[in-house]
Amino acid sequence: LNDAVLPTALDEMGTRNGTYVNVPAGNLNQPGAFPGDLNNSVQFNTSGTFANQNRYVSIPSDAALNATLQGNYTAQMWIYKDGESPDWQRFFGKGFDLTRTFGLFEEAGAPGRVLFQVYTSGGNVNLLSTESLAVGQWHHVAVTKDGSTISLYINGNLSASATLPGVPVVDSSPLTIGKASTIHQDFPGRIDEVAIYGSALTRAQIASLYTAGAPVYANG
Repeated sequence: LNDAVLPTALDEMGTRNGTYVNVPAGNLNQPGAFPGDLNNSVQFNTSGTFANQNRYVSIPSDAALNATLQGNYTAQMWIYKDGESPDWQRFFGKGFDLTRTFGLFEEAGAPGRVLFQVYTSGGNVNLLSTESLAVGQWHHVAVTKDGSTISLYINGNLSASATLPGVPVVDSSPLTIGKASTIHQDFPGRIDEVAIYGSALTRAQIASLYTAGAPVYANG
């Protein structure tokens, strides 16, 4: 998320670009999780009152993306909270209503825990972190799907895991960053280093992703 020109959100791998929706140019190239890294962050909600500004990145769906999200994968990002919103916010996810393929949310209000939500052919799973995300700090959030097991990691540590009762449901809705396109509020803060890997990373690999930015997290 280091784009300098609207409206295209460039995929560093060059395979799946997105579009900034309602994001002002001044919200791009904000300080990111890694000082000196050219890949800066994007600021989403800046209302100061948590009024929904409907700002997000939209990435079109395709068969390959759906296949990845029904197989083994890892999704990760760094997030920086400016405040505690009274509404749920989806950092990253795909689908809504009855086809929530996956979603990473922060709960409404304090204490600010993270929800990893997956709807499947056999039922729905809502995995809630034990940790809370403090305001004014960078946090690393990662999730994995390894067979029927999903896991949620906060700042390099395994927070929760569960077994899926079926195959994740998919549809043609876009993958979005910063907000679910049709529901809830946009995220009041910055997001950086968003990635999906087509495999389930190990606990050690997740910890390494966090350690790379841990000094930033510690310093706020």
